[in-house]
Amino acid sequence: MVISHFAAAAVWGIDVLGSWPALVDVTIDRASGGRSGGTLQRHALGVAHRRRVPFGRHEVTTPAQTVLDLARMLPYVRAVSAIDQALWIGRPRGPLATAAEISDILERTPVARGGRRARRALAASATLSANVRETHMRLLVVALGFPIPRLQERRTLPSGRCVFGDLYFPDADHWLEIDGRGKYTSPEYTRGRTPAAVVIDEKNRENEIRREVRGFSRLEATDADHPQRVYDVLTADGLRSSKPRPRAGDSVLR
Repeated sequence: MVISHFAAAAVWGIDVLGSWPALVDVTIDRASGGRSGGTLQRHALGVAHRRRVPFGRHEVTTPAQTVLDLARMLPYVRAVSAIDQALWIGRPRGPLATAAEISDILERTPVARGGRRARRALAASATLSANVRETHMRLLVVALGFPIPRLQERRTLPSGRCVFGDLYFPDADHWLEIDGRGKYTSPEYTRGRTPAAVVIDEKNRENEIRREVRGFSRLEATDADHPQRVYDVLTADGLRSSKPRPRAGDSVLR
């Protein structure tokens, strides 16, 4: 079998925005039919033109093929977040794929459903989004009318500390931090420190950054699910938008 889609993403360590499916995705020949059952979700898309590599007794689609397959079927934000994960240059062993590689597969594949959707997602992708929530927030702030931000802005503070901002708006000199709660509780980030010590260190870091920029905002990662909240926080902190505040129920990201 050819392991593909979400299952292949799990194999490669490509995170997805939203919930993971309960079934394991496999791609099969078109003539085989796409009926699913048991633990498998079968995609009768054909395997001849799919880029894949050995995976035990089976095969798995390459990272580029995997995110392209996902981008063809997922909504815009989820599609971009999957591509960003493959392109992320901050991975310990480097990115899993390049935009050129994904584009090459897209253009060489025979006519397939979802090509326009995938091209749009690829055009919006970036190499510096460290996680899917950063991608979500980046796309949201632009859709809300705020300036296009730079990712992972690097500064060396007067204390000598080197810091990176999740999103930075250069024209406004505005710094945006996007925090998940794991930052204060996960051993990966606390590194033996108590949550209180992490909070104090983060507050000292924030105070230093605030003295170096004109504007500073902090949002939780899950705030991206609430466009009005993001709009209110950023405008209250002095960042200007070219659009009015979204109304409740508005579909900001399509």
